[in-house]
Amino acid sequence: MSGMYHPIAQGEIDGHKEGLNCGLSLIEFVGNFEFKTTNKEYFIGFGAGFKKGQILRAHLEKLEITLPFEERIACCQYMFWEKNRCDINRDDYLDHIQNWDNFSLDLNICNKVLDFLEENKIQKCFDEILTFYKQNFRLQAFKEFDLIYNYLKKMRQKKIITKDYDTREDRAKIDLKLKNWIKNNQE
Repeated sequence: MSGMYHPIAQGEIDGHKEGLNCGLSLIEFVGNFEFKTTNKEYFIGFGAGFKKGQILRAHLEKLEITLPFEERIACCQYMFWEKNRCDINRDDYLDHIQNWDNFSLDLNICNKVLDFLEENKIQKCFDEILTFYKQNFRLQAFKEFDLIYNYLKKMRQKKIITKDYDTREDRAKIDLKLKNWIKNNQE
């Protein structure tokens, strides 16, 4: 059963997501929700996760930053998903929330990425930008740039499935997207 969480853990994950997304108390939420399971362990985890989500939501509401509240929530949801994929420390990101909506790239990073593009090293381009955004807690930029990276991953998957697939057209689109990103976000 790989990929499946213990019911308490799954309940906590689901509860955290719901607690972060809604402004209702747990009692109000449960009264309006039909659960698909009657597993007691799941409910225990759900309640604990919901409470943690509500605490984080209250923290995000109190902050006086330019990033709209809905976008803060969306960034948090992305951060929790991303945490499962790579090493992201939630507390560090919350401590640096004022950087979340900063998209600018250092000139050195831009030049490195353009050099990598000239050398046809597209993966290094993505690694360089994603690492920069991650290290500088620029979560919204990381989230949006990751969409371009997903385009590259889909192209690679398509190449694996279809052996005679010509990547030149999609690769040119990715190169253009990278160049536009750098142009629009250069400091």
